[in-house]
Amino acid sequence: MNNSSEFVSNEYIHLNHCGIQKLWDKDYYTERPNGRADYHILYIYQGACHTELLGEKIVAKTGNMILFKPNEKHKYQFYKSDLPISCYIHFTGVGCEKILNDIGFKDKRIINIGTSKTILSLFEKMEMDSNLNQPFSEELCAGYIIEILSLAGRRFFYSDNHAYLNKKSQMSAVCQFMYDNYMQKLSVEACARQCKLSPGRFAHVFKEAIGKSPLEYINEIRISKAKELLLSQNHTVSEIAEMVGFPNQIYFSKIFKKKTGVSPKKYSKSDL
Repeated sequence: MNNSSEFVSNEYIHLNHCGIQKLWDKDYYTERPNGRADYHILYIYQGACHTELLGEKIVAKTGNMILFKPNEKHKYQFYKSDLPISCYIHFTGVGCEKILNDIGFKDKRIINIGTSKTILSLFEKMEMDSNLNQPFSEELCAGYIIEILSLAGRRFFYSDNHAYLNKKSQMSAVCQFMYDNYMQKLSVEACARQCKLSPGRFAHVFKEAIGKSPLEYINEIRISKAKELLLSQNHTVSEIAEMVGFPNQIYFSKIFKKKTGVSPKKYSKSDL
């Protein structure tokens, strides 16, 4: 493994150096006016890091991950009184920018991912493998970087999107209500009452969380159930329209053809 401190690689991702530091004996200070040629990440597993990013002084707390881009000034300090544990990676490669942007660093230099024993364990494995320098160590360490960043991205998404996730959970309950009552004459108002929202607000939140309007979602359930009934050939099209909650056969046939490309009668005679 190339352990050059600032090696720049054309590989997708390449580890230059990594480690875990328990900075409990003395205060620790780093300043690199011109930064480094590679990417540098600090994961504050415990304690705090007092840093300056793009001219702004920030205290990165437990659970924060800090990114310094190539040739970007490094300035940070750890105080032993905070009992800091810092995990770091120096890495390079043509895939770095995309991965970092995808996980949340596009417009940020610090993201909060919380404390993760899984991520700490991956740092430990990466440090051990890079030091052993056995066959395929480079490949394994590149994999560890991708796994660490991917898990960090997932944790950041969940920590930064409580409102979205709450909406998703709330709308999932309404989806179940729709599924249980699709044969009824369900209105947007009736569905909105399930989550104590106005009809207009409910329709907006539902589409934002589920990706389609309430009516589209209900009709998809109805068409799915209608397909099963049509293939059984025990009911007329008119009867099936009523059974799955459509107000009349004409509207049912129109929606069915729009969704499937064929009429209900033609579908019932198919070998699907």
